[in-house]
Amino acid sequence: MGRARPVAKLIQMALKKGGKLIFLENVVAKPHRERLRTFQRLCKVPWLVFGGWDICKDTGSALKDVGWKSIKMEYFEAKELRYLAISPHISGVAVAAESKGGLHKDADVTYRNAMNR
Repeated sequence: MGRARPVAKLIQMALKKGGKLIFLENVVAKPHRERLRTFQRLCKVPWLVFGGWDICKDTGSALKDVGWKSIKMEYFEAKELRYLAISPHISGVAVAAESKGGLHKDADVTYRNAMNR
């Protein structure tokens, strides 16, 4: 999951109680889609080098692990994009649980630490 979990935690810290994160993200294919997963792994390096984009991340699990008040997530495959290895996707809405009143004083340090892992 790399940076996904720390970044998701930081986003939740930035949101006020009841604040919403609306997301659309490409993710790694599910295990039963082995051919697509293999294709994604083969394409991972070119996508990282030329686009700075990790197409093999499990952002859905990272978002679920943060502890939102509620999260609604849909997994879907855009068949037109599978030959670019950027399908499947998740989309949804996550609602912040705790009231942090916006970012706290350590948020910049937290962000830098998350991005350097």
